[in-house]
Amino acid sequence: MNKKAQEMAIYGVFALIFIILLLVVYWMFFVIPTSKFNPVKETLVDKENSNFNLLLLNYLRTPVVLEGNKLQMSDLIRLSLISQQYDDRLKMQSEKIFDNVLDKYQYRLKIDDEYLINKITEPGEKINSTVEIPNFEGNINIELEVRII
Repeated sequence: MNKKAQEMAIYGVFALIFIILLLVVYWMFFVIPTSKFNPVKETLVDKENSNFNLLLLNYLRTPVVLEGNKLQMSDLIRLSLISQQYDDRLKMQSEKIFDNVLDKYQYRLKIDDEYLINKITEPGEKINSTVEIPNFEGNINIELEVRII
C-alpha cells in the first residue's frame, strides 16, 4: 500500500470518530432532556385549560327562565346568595349544563367557599378555571375544577 492511501485511511478514521462524537453530544444535549418533557401533553393541557375557561364564561352567560323572567346563570348565582330558595334551582341548572358538556370528565363547581357540585371521585390531573362576578357586596368567586382521568 502506498503512503498516500495510508494517510487517507487515517483521516477517514479521525473523521468517523469526529462524526460519532458529534452525534453523541447532540444526543446528550437535545434528545435526552426533551424525553422528560412531553410537549404534546403540555399543549393538550394548555388547550384544555383555555377550553374550560371559555366553558365557565359560557356557563355564566347561559340563559335561564325563572318565574317568567329571562336571566343568566350569573344572575341566578347572585339570587341564590341573597335567598336560599334559589339554591335548588341553581344546582339543578348547573348540573344539567355541566353533565351535558363534561360527560367524560370529573368536575366540581365552587361558588365562593362552598362546593355547589362535587363529582370528583378519583385523583387525576386537574385544571382550574376561575371567574369573578361583580356584586354589590364584593366579588363572587366561581371556580371550576376539572379532572382529566
